[in-house]
Amino acid sequence: MEVDEIEEWFPAGTLSCHMRHAQSFDRSRWEFKGQIAPPAIREKYVGQTVSPALLKGANPTLYTWSV
Repeated sequence: MEVDEIEEWFPAGTLSCHMRHAQSFDRSRWEFKGQIAPPAIREKYVGQTVSPALLKGANPTLYTWSV
């Protein structure tokens, strides 16, 4: 869907968001502040298939540190 560069991590519900209520979040989960990645990184990942072997949990997010 999209590729973000993460600037900082926070416990879930810390950051303000008009689309949710902070008190409804499990504080053991995390959220991040960031921005959309530069075009060269986005071109590498946006629209690509993620290997099913990497999707082992309920979280639809895949984190990668290789650029």
